[in-house]
Amino acid sequence: MKVPNETLALGERIVRELRISSHGNTHSRWLCHYLAELIVAERSNANKERKETQTRITEIISKIWTRRNDFQRDIQSLERLHRVIGTIRFQ
Repeated sequence: MKVPNETLALGERIVRELRISSHGNTHSRWLCHYLAELIVAERSNANKERKETQTRITEIISKIWTRRNDFQRDIQSLERLHRVIGTIRFQ
């Protein structure tokens, strides 16, 4: 199955904005690309299908949100380091 460019670009943008690394976060990256697929599909669905797709989108966003600590661990470590460096500079 060929993925439309719009879907692929949106999935990559979500991954990039959430700062998910390409190593060890396959499930999180897949969820982001699946979310992109649902968002693109939602635009063209009929009313009943649209509501179902919107519900699924909400579920996927919740799953991504609950996993955010897994893929943002490196970012959080750097934030703590930044605070430590700031403290050292002022002493």
